[in-house]
Amino acid sequence: MRVLIVDDEADVANFLGRLIERLGHTVRVVNDGIAALEAVRSGGFQLMISDIRMPGMDGVQLYDAIVEQKLGEGLSLVFTTGDAINPSTQEFFERTQVRCLDKPFTAEQVRQLLQSIPAA
Repeated sequence: MRVLIVDDEADVANFLGRLIERLGHTVRVVNDGIAALEAVRSGGFQLMISDIRMPGMDGVQLYDAIVEQKLGEGLSLVFTTGDAINPSTQEFFERTQVRCLDKPFTAEQVRQLLQSIPAA
């Protein structure tokens, strides 16, 4: 599976990328929403794991752009956050019904997440 990791915290993004690569997947890491949108436009990803809170284009804006531009065909979306109790974050998850991977997450949670994504 080709996985796009989006997180402005390089340490988090790189840790997650290395972990997913060790689990046998191909990974591309980007550090902001604009680069992520460009990568999604180029196609070929089955899964995008994105942080919600990022400077510039945040995860909510990224999600909305993907939906508005109809770029989500065959792309599973998962968002990470350490702020799941924030009312605006809760509203986002209720509105979109996308999956959330709470920070801090474990390697086992990531493995289970990957196993739950339908094969392309």
